[in-house]
Amino acid sequence: MAGTVIVLAILNACTTLPEEYIPTTVGPVSDPKPVNGLEVRLVPKLDRVIRGEPLFFNVIIRNVGQIPFWIPRKPHVVLIWTYPNGQRDNMMTEFPDHRFYDTANAIRLSPGEIMTTRLKVDTYYFPKPGVTEFHAVYYVSPDDTAGCRPFWHGRAPSNAYGVLVESPDRSASRSRIKYHGRS
Repeated sequence: MAGTVIVLAILNACTTLPEEYIPTTVGPVSDPKPVNGLEVRLVPKLDRVIRGEPLFFNVIIRNVGQIPFWIPRKPHVVLIWTYPNGQRDNMMTEFPDHRFYDTANAIRLSPGEIMTTRLKVDTYYFPKPGVTEFHAVYYVSPDDTAGCRPFWHGRAPSNAYGVLVESPDRSASRSRIKYHGRS
């Protein structure tokens, strides 16, 4: 009897595994979730791009909290994406453990203020056309000095955003693609 319960538990666990995620939405897929007063929004220059052409994103970092804080002038942002076949990829970057910040390499964001940085993705190596879903993670190491206080540090994920990557002959299938937002 105990063996039957274990087998049923294993079979039940296998049936509840989620299917592989395949992106289908062009445009905003989710909203950013603020972390300790900081919100990160990912906005592409275009919702569609021909495979092989560069894709540009603005990463908008906003103080949505009640108090001003300091952040690095040159933010560390990693871009992560899911291809139309469900495979995941990212921009490789190294995050330092600790940094020393002062007013020359940090900026003070008051409530409501934003800072924008730009990212570029080369799409020439994308495996096939279709909707690719992107999101960013903003990472800031703790400040080891007392020069800029309070200093925001941690990880903050952005919203997710789907971009249609079309083949050079623009024959990408659009039958399962949902368009939201811009077109």
